[in-house]
Amino acid sequence: MEFRGKIDPDLLSAVSLFWLRAQPPTAQEHFAMGLAYICMMILGITGNSLVIYMFCRCRSLRTPSNIFVINLALSDLGMMAKIPVVIYNSFHHGPALGALACRLYGFIGGLTGTVSIGTLTAIAIERYHVIVYPLSSQRSVAHLRIAIVFVWLYALFFSGIPLLDIGLGRYVPEGYITCCSFDYLNPTPRAKIFLVVYFVCAWCVPFCTIAYCYMQILRAVAFTNRLQCSKDRNKTELKLAAVVFGIIALWFIAWTPYAIVALLGISKYRSLLTPFGSMLPAFFCKTAACLNPYVYALTHPRFRQEIQRMFMSFGKKKNLQYVTSFTRGATTRRIVREFTISEEHQQEETLQ
Repeated sequence: MEFRGKIDPDLLSAVSLFWLRAQPPTAQEHFAMGLAYICMMILGITGNSLVIYMFCRCRSLRTPSNIFVINLALSDLGMMAKIPVVIYNSFHHGPALGALACRLYGFIGGLTGTVSIGTLTAIAIERYHVIVYPLSSQRSVAHLRIAIVFVWLYALFFSGIPLLDIGLGRYVPEGYITCCSFDYLNPTPRAKIFLVVYFVCAWCVPFCTIAYCYMQILRAVAFTNRLQCSKDRNKTELKLAAVVFGIIALWFIAWTPYAIVALLGISKYRSLLTPFGSMLPAFFCKTAACLNPYVYALTHPRFRQEIQRMFMSFGKKKNLQYVTSFTRGATTRRIVREFTISEEHQQEETLQ
């Protein structure tokens, strides 16, 4: 590959020969990738910031179950915070920000990505207990906060090991050499073992848990509707089935391609990898951080109601300001007109 500008020697030594021998991306590909990340960052920051703002603004949203939604928005917002690094590098056709930015980029991505996966799993488990076992479920704030702390410590453990560079992997450039991630091309057995363990703990276990919880939720709701003999039973079951399928499909589509790339990197089939083939799955991972606030928060009935109220109140304030300014303007014009007329009368009396 050819790079534009000066390259940090420490960073260049960490780049795998596999990427250096690959066909370099064109300037148009770099520009397209940077532009795509800009659009993603705007969408993700807007959605997650809106969720956090609504939570801080509305007391009715500060329920125990919504604590997970806010934690998800915070982790996804952290994921968006690292995107300027890849945007800057893309427009400079290479790793212009150096080795330190690469390590921070990889660490933040590993931390927030794992927190998001853990939070989605916690949301599924919490909904499972509430719906399947409504009488025995305990939803105290203390229990939920402990779960959130566990998710962050869990993510910090797996994302901190490559940052420490203790022989179990490290954060290195990948693909177009404009972003960094786990060193899944490291041939050492210890690095491969770490990636396999991380794959099981951060993909296999969460996916199986999420799928099981939502399928049990669907089963419980379908059983309840049969007992109630509701007229809209089939419609409710189909709607819930669509939501469940969408949640599982979004999670699977967002994270599975990158998991496959990492597994190919530690296997004998690494020759199937290409720079673009690694950049596209990494992009998909971050799209989940953009869509999560809309799927898990903005589709929530209470969130929608509060957002509608907020925009309606803004509209009323604008109308009130317009009416007030119009009234003030009319009053001012009337006073000026009366003052002018009185002055004219005074002038006529003086002349007479």
